[in-house]
Amino acid sequence: MATRTSTQSILAEVSATLASSLAAEDILATVARQIGEAMSVFSCDIWEYEPGARQLTFVVTWCAAEENPYGGSVGDTVELDDWESMLAVVDGRRTVELHADDPDLPLTDRASFDKWGFQTTIDTPLVYVDRVIGVLGLVETRKPRRFTPIEHTLCGQLAVQAAIAIHNARSLRRLEEQNRQLQALREIGAALTSTLVFAEALDVMAREAAEALQVSRCIISEYTEGDDELTPLVAYERESTAGIGGRSVPPPRARPSARLLLGRGTQVEQASDPSLDPIVREELSERGEHTSLNVPLIYKGLPLGLMRLIETRGERHFGSDEIELAHGIGEQAALAFQNARLYRSLQEQADTDGLTGLYNHRHFFERLAEEVARAKRYELPLSMLMIDIDDFKAYNDAFGHPCGDALLRALAVVLQAQTRQQVDLVARYGGEEFAIILPNTDPESGLRAGERLRETINNGDIEQENAMRSLASEEACVEMNDRPSAARAVGERIRHTVETETFGSTKTPPAITVSVGVAGLRVHAETVDGLVEEADRALYRAKQLGKNQVAVA
Repeated sequence: MATRTSTQSILAEVSATLASSLAAEDILATVARQIGEAMSVFSCDIWEYEPGARQLTFVVTWCAAEENPYGGSVGDTVELDDWESMLAVVDGRRTVELHADDPDLPLTDRASFDKWGFQTTIDTPLVYVDRVIGVLGLVETRKPRRFTPIEHTLCGQLAVQAAIAIHNARSLRRLEEQNRQLQALREIGAALTSTLVFAEALDVMAREAAEALQVSRCIISEYTEGDDELTPLVAYERESTAGIGGRSVPPPRARPSARLLLGRGTQVEQASDPSLDPIVREELSERGEHTSLNVPLIYKGLPLGLMRLIETRGERHFGSDEIELAHGIGEQAALAFQNARLYRSLQEQADTDGLTGLYNHRHFFERLAEEVARAKRYELPLSMLMIDIDDFKAYNDAFGHPCGDALLRALAVVLQAQTRQQVDLVARYGGEEFAIILPNTDPESGLRAGERLRETINNGDIEQENAMRSLASEEACVEMNDRPSAARAVGERIRHTVETETFGSTKTPPAITVSVGVAGLRVHAETVDGLVEEADRALYRAKQLGKNQVAVA
């Protein structure tokens, strides 16, 4: 039995531990040992309580035996509402003593007593500033034991010390979390203001968000309004990273409209939630996702994407501070998306000719350099066309610049319609001159392409409305460059389609013709400048031959 002197000595020893410079987890372990030894029990366990989640987590244990049989259970979490005797401890704030020979022992406790050989247990609430933050559990397995009133009093006093230890541990963890969160925000801010490209900035955000919130996985997706879809761009897995760039990590099927999802604000999905849509719950389960914190990426009311913070190790209950942090990271991610979109828009404007919508002179040379390098690396054919409208100055003088601009725009439509989408590149080279890059196309095929373009323009209506009729032949155009034997048939079909059309919208429609120069890599030149020079010479020769001609370098 503890005397007044020994009680004071025990309390002083525990107080000294609390004031020591040990790490928080070490303090808890030392306190558990000191309490267990002071109470002369087989083991002393400390549980931490999460009121919002109604859960108890087994945080530390001490055992008088050399091998602690409960050590493997540290970290386990149990539902308070499933533990009958513990409800009286936490909700009733009472010290509860149980015995193996008690016929009224609750079933859940009876199972634990039988499994571990308990003879007596005593559980005391850990209260700090009028809040229950944990439970102190004492276990005796060696013989039945009845704790005396003085031991109950001592247990209550030690519980106060244990509550302080848990509070200190929580405070330290909170400080560590805040430092981690501040570091994450600092890293994300640096990524936004640095010269990192968009994809690299997203990598940083996904990593820092996952690490700051200590979740298993973070996925950032982009929202496409036209398709009403979320496309994953990057994923970060704790301990490993993987940029998935659109690989299949889709939002649950039950979300047919991403707009509805983004419009609902930050939300937490629990796979165990019975009210969750069954399809969503099934998919979370299939992917091993217990909890998902979904943060919409919205900039000035516009949905740009979604950040999902996922826990796969077990169910996670996010605190208000964590949700606020996730929301803050989401705002920065939304800004990154907006900046990327603005950059892409500016880049497109910088690469595009304002009048025709085609690529401009600068972008043409950039792409030509890339295609020349690729063709050389893989020994592929490459050709280019240089196209000039015949007598364009006379047309402008006769009908005015507005009509000349309309002619340039209409010709741009024709050129785009008669080339392979996503393969060939059409550019306005300057004035009334256009250039086309034909990857994987030899000069002979380039000649056929030039003839087809010339005939289309020479025999068809150059107004956009009529020029668009040739779009139906786009598939045949693809075959033309890939299968030269079909080229002349395609050209004849195009020529026949438009030969009865009338050009222009003036009172006396003029005959619109073009001259085309064709040059091929390796066949006529070995460099970018050389290829352009040879195509330009071929164009000049086509003019000398009487215009309305296609000439090969």
